[in-house]
Order: sequence, then structure tokens, then C-alpha cells
Amino acid sequence: MKESQGCSSIPTAGSLERAARFLSHWDTLWRWMKPACRFCCWSCGILSIAGMLLVMRSAERVTLLAVANYAPPVFWLIPCGILIPLALLVRGYSLVPLLSAVALWWLVFAGWEPSGGVRKSGRKSDVLTLMTYNRGQAQGHSLQPFLAETRPDLVALQDARGKPGYYRTHPAYGVYQEVRDEGEFVLLSQHPVLGQTRLTAAGFPPADKGEVFYGVRWEIDWQGRLIAFYSIHFPSPRRQLGSTGLRSLVPEMARWMRGAASEADGYWQWREQMAGELARLLLEETLPWIMVGDLNTPPRGLAYARLAEVGADLHTECGTGFGFTFPGNTRNPLAFGQPWMRLDYVFADPASWQGNWLQPEAGALSQHRPLAAGLVLRGAIQ
Repeated sequence: MKESQGCSSIPTAGSLERAARFLSHWDTLWRWMKPACRFCCWSCGILSIAGMLLVMRSAERVTLLAVANYAPPVFWLIPCGILIPLALLVRGYSLVPLLSAVALWWLVFAGWEPSGGVRKSGRKSDVLTLMTYNRGQAQGHSLQPFLAETRPDLVALQDARGKPGYYRTHPAYGVYQEVRDEGEFVLLSQHPVLGQTRLTAAGFPPADKGEVFYGVRWEIDWQGRLIAFYSIHFPSPRRQLGSTGLRSLVPEMARWMRGAASEADGYWQWREQMAGELARLLLEETLPWIMVGDLNTPPRGLAYARLAEVGADLHTECGTGFGFTFPGNTRNPLAFGQPWMRLDYVFADPASWQGNWLQPEAGALSQHRPLAAGLVLRGAIQ
């Protein structure tokens, strides 16, 4: 009995022949599949790189690119992440384009910065500290712990209409001798405020909306030196990013390929023009200036580029990591439940200011995370 069982376990000539045919078929199939897999890897890597470069350089010129600019950045890594195991299997330099796309994403597109200048402890008389916060949809978040931690000289609040009385009377804000407001904008200042000016932009689509009030310029006496402090809140593109914008993608692409203009693309180009107008004001500013606020624009594309041409983005100068500030409370699985965009900024006149530190509030669950920074006048740098 045991003997017959042992004999039956020996492969027969027929089974060996069938196994050989199977391996031969698999080998033939694999020889056909390897070039196709390599083609997929190279195509994915090249298209990812081209897509990221197009978004960075031309986001406001085409609706599709503008919408892609607001997608969670990790979206660009998903195809490469799926293909990397396959590239390891097929080899033949298939990893090169995928890793190149990941490197571009990490180092340039997503805005990751290595640890910058170390934040100095204590208060320095030559350091101007400030905070910017869009408090709309604050969801009960208290600014006071972060305020106590950073102790800013200036606090710029956007979407704070109707709140000046609260900040004037609450003991936690008693250190601020000046509480100024203009529309939705509120400024808390430990230093004298000598003047304020509205900033508006015309031509907002549709044209019958007239001018758009998007910011305030405050003139402040800081330690006997006049500085210009700009608080900005660009209009939200939520409607163009929602169902209206998504439905327009295919027809807009068809119009773009024919070289025709379109209303949707006109909206994004208007945003670029508004940023260009603000950049012109900053370029013509005669005082050392700082510009803060919610630009509702990721750090890519033409609108951002217009401002980066005239001012120093403090995240690139002294920030750490990605610096994401929006949304503070999200369940988006592509963002792992964390903020996935940088919409709140501190820009400074590079001829007058040196960034000392920049820090968004960690763990804030409001729609936007408060952002604090320290700057030093270049003449005061030892």
C-alpha cells in the first residue's frame, strides 16, 4: 500500500510535458508583457512629469489644469506608486521615469522644504512677529493657545466680519492697543496704525459684479519705522472646482484645442490678473512691506508666480515640510485625513526683510490653520 502511494507521486511523462508547455507559454507571454510594462512605466513617468510642469507653469490658462492644481498633491503619486512594484519586476530602467516623477513631486511640485532657520527662543526687539488666520468656519477653534505660544505683534484676520467688538473687549487680546477693521478684515496691532486702504480688483466674471474687495493695506509705526502691512483674501474658486467646473472640463478642453476662448478659462485668467495687479502694487510700495493672508491659490501656477516674482514666500525661505494649512478638518482619504494644500501665506519684501521662522498651528481643526512667522529687518541683522 505504501509502495503504491510512493509510486503514484512520481511525475509521469505526460504531466512533465504539460508543465513544460505551460512554462513555455508563460515565458512567451512574459516576453510580450515586459515591453508593454516598460512602456506603461515610461509613459506614466513622463506624463506625470509633463502634467506637473504644465500645472506649475500654466494652471490659470486652461480649466483642466486649474482644477488639477487644487487636487490633493498625493493624487499625482498614485499611478507611479502602483507601477513601481511592476518596474522592479521588469527592470530595464523602468524605475527611472517613475522615481524622477516622485522626485519632482517631492522636491518641487508639492512644496516640501527641509528644516529652515531655527526658531529663536524668547522675544527679540529686532524681530517682528505676526499671525494670519482666515477664521471663517472656525468650528469652535480657539486662537488663544497659539497666540500665547507665538505672541505676535500683529494679527491679521480674514473672514472676520462682525468680530472687532469681541477682540476689543476680550481680556486675552488686551495687549493689542489697536483693533482695526475694514469689511471682513480685522487687524490686531501692538503698534500704532496710521492708515488703511482698501484693495479692489475690477473685471470679475461676470462683469456686472463690479469691483471685488480682496484686501487691506495698513501703515504701521513699528519701533519708529513705518512699514506697510497687507492682509489679503482672494475670492474662493469653490464654484469653478465643484460640479459646474467638472462638467465644463471636456467642452473647455475641446475649445482650448481649437484655440477658442471660454468663459471658464476667463475666470482663471482673471485670477492671474488680480494677482498681477497686487504684485504691481507691492513692486511700487515705498515702505518695507509684508503681505499675508488666504490667497486661495496653491503654490503653483501663474497667479502664485506673479507674487513670487516680487516677494519672498517665507515657507520657501524658512519653512519646514509641506506647510499645508487647508483644510484643517478633512476626511479626504487621498490626504490621509490631513491638510493637503497651502493656501495661507506670508510674503515679504526681499530687500527689507529676512525670514526668521514660519509655523502653522499643528492640529488645528478649523477650515484654515493659523500661520505665524517672525521677520527681521535686514538692517538689524547682526
